[in-house]
Amino acid sequence: MQQAEIKKRQLENKKILVVDDNIDNQRLMSRMLQLAGAVTAVAKDGEEGVEKALHENFDAILMDLQMPVKNGLDATSELRSQSYQKPIIAVTAHGKGDKERCMEIGFSDFLEKPLEKDFLIKSVLKVLA
Repeated sequence: MQQAEIKKRQLENKKILVVDDNIDNQRLMSRMLQLAGAVTAVAKDGEEGVEKALHENFDAILMDLQMPVKNGLDATSELRSQSYQKPIIAVTAHGKGDKERCMEIGFSDFLEKPLEKDFLIKSVLKVLA
């Protein structure tokens, strides 16, 4: 198997939930993950993200922080309060000051947009290890 094929399948058989209110961000993150072999699902806000996380079996969640209805901080706090143990990665366009708060709430990692594909994949692999 060639190196490119091995790299392409790094997330094969991993199911990732992308929680973001922006459809372009949903599509972009989903596509980057799918190119690495992952199966993705999307949620349009934190409330829908919590429901999907609790009722489906995901290996990891990418959670935007700024969303209507329920933001990523509140959604992650709710999941952790219900003993949700899977990795949740914070994703934000404006948040250097939010990193410490995110880690205290229970996020597994913290990423800033715009996301670069290889960095995103490495971050997901890191929390799945």
